[in-house]
Amino acid sequence: MKYILIISVLLFLFSTGCKKEKGCLDINACNYSVTAEVNDGSCTYAPGCTDVVADNYNSLACTDDGSCTYSGVRTYWTSSSAYGNISIWVDGVYIGQLTSFWPTGEPVCGSATNADHITHTLTLPTSSSVNHHITASGSVTGTWDFWRSYYSSVCFDVELI
Repeated sequence: MKYILIISVLLFLFSTGCKKEKGCLDINACNYSVTAEVNDGSCTYAPGCTDVVADNYNSLACTDDGSCTYSGVRTYWTSSSAYGNISIWVDGVYIGQLTSFWPTGEPVCGSATNADHITHTLTLPTSSSVNHHITASGSVTGTWDFWRSYYSSVCFDVELI
């Protein structure tokens, strides 16, 4: 009887002590388990944008799929009525026309386009700054030709004077 009890205890300890924890062993998976010793095929992946400064950041994604997008915003305006209507192009693409001037201070950067200011959002390839060619011409007088950097997640205003 004594031997049966000892064998039973040993069998119990052996069967519970050698049990290996199962789980996901892929460190790129969302449910990676640091304590798992046996891969049980339960790994899950959630691809998406994992860069917190991107426009389309996905907090549920655990695998970056290269889909991140960034945008830079500029607001163009003038405080002078001498130029007449001002047509504006960015990198050769027409973005709009100022048909009136901003009389005091400056418009709120990034605010909706109006007759007295144009807000332009540009999709950028990375989170760093990118230079763009800006040209503008007034219907009465004034021409502008310059380069400016657009920065992701930042709004800048540009007064045409």
